[in-house]
Amino acid sequence: SYPLLVYIPTRLELGRFIDVVVVEHGSRSVLSLPYPLDINRAEKRLLRHLPGLGKEKMRAMLRGRPFMSIDDVKRKVGEGDYLKYVSV
Repeated sequence: SYPLLVYIPTRLELGRFIDVVVVEHGSRSVLSLPYPLDINRAEKRLLRHLPGLGKEKMRAMLRGRPFMSIDDVKRKVGEGDYLKYVSV
């Protein structure tokens, strides 16, 4: 049997344990994002994989930073499934 490979599209501190959410999968690998994802600090390559966040909302999110609260995110970016996976 083969080990499951977990790909997280960012650099992480070696030996650090984090919670992740699986956003895509292959036959022996998964693409995951840190959970919850701090959208004030998240790189564009992480935001690109957020479920429910299209290109336009991603651009609005990058322009609208920094956010003070989730309500601030809703006001500047709009509602969506991506809100289940983020924090400020």
